[in-house]
Amino acid sequence: MALASSALLFFMPRASPLAHRSAIALVVAGAFLPIALDPLVDPTRSVGRALWQWSAVGGPTIQASYRLDALSAVALALIVMFAGAAMATASRMERRHVALAALILATGLVTIALVVTDDLVAAIVVLAVVAALTMLALFAVAPGAATARAAGYLSIGLQAWVLAALLMSRSGSPTFQLGSVPPLAVTAGVMLAATLGALLFAGLYPVVAWSADDTEAARDLGPLGSLVLMPAGIAATFLLIRLLGASDLGTTEITLPELSFEVRLAFVVLVLLAVAVSLAASGSIPMRPIAVGVIAIVIVAALPYLG
Repeated sequence: MALASSALLFFMPRASPLAHRSAIALVVAGAFLPIALDPLVDPTRSVGRALWQWSAVGGPTIQASYRLDALSAVALALIVMFAGAAMATASRMERRHVALAALILATGLVTIALVVTDDLVAAIVVLAVVAALTMLALFAVAPGAATARAAGYLSIGLQAWVLAALLMSRSGSPTFQLGSVPPLAVTAGVMLAATLGALLFAGLYPVVAWSADDTEAARDLGPLGSLVLMPAGIAATFLLIRLLGASDLGTTEITLPELSFEVRLAFVVLVLLAVAVSLAASGSIPMRPIAVGVIAIVIVAALPYLG
């Protein structure tokens, strides 16, 4: 409610400085209250089943579950702060897309629903909705090339989360509710796929938001682009923390996959071919493809020692 009310104040026609300060106060209150009131929440009422349900072909009907705990309260506070900061930044833009305010607000509200979702499959579905809303908002504030890169990162990240759910199901888990998943079902492979998904959602947004060429529109997009991408990154990170909490794995037990010498050699050859094509297509010597190729080759060569 604080986020929606602050949006009305931020984007009201001819908003006064008092309205802007009141909106900021609402955002601060909305971020503070979940953490302050968490000790007062009855534990028996903080866990339940949502009305949303689905069933596989010939399988049982499954209801999505939710859980409001201390971890969710911290995630709620972060999402409200960053969504509020994005709205405050967007409200100061002289020219903005007419749908930008609604997209930022919708992203924040859907992400709030995501961080209290306790079912992995339902969380992945909501994460896809968050990614779609994030991309629509980013289209309104960022150059096309940067938005396309962000869309590629988020789509690959979603596939990594789907892979994590499939690996969990393959391990024999009878449920996807993270509070009831057998710890042995959350294997190192599941955690590795989920970590890759969280990394693509949360670890690459500064590069994407600032990837604007000189030939593209001259707008101050870096701060707002990063703020728009933050809720999705926060949600993916907290989902990864919940998944790690459902397992009995230590962080030192999550190792990199073992690759044979032939596979690593083939990867090195592909990297060299990609760098060669980039050099041939460019009139000058581009340093970025060379640097990326060298880093990739070093990582592949060091895999046996890193695992």
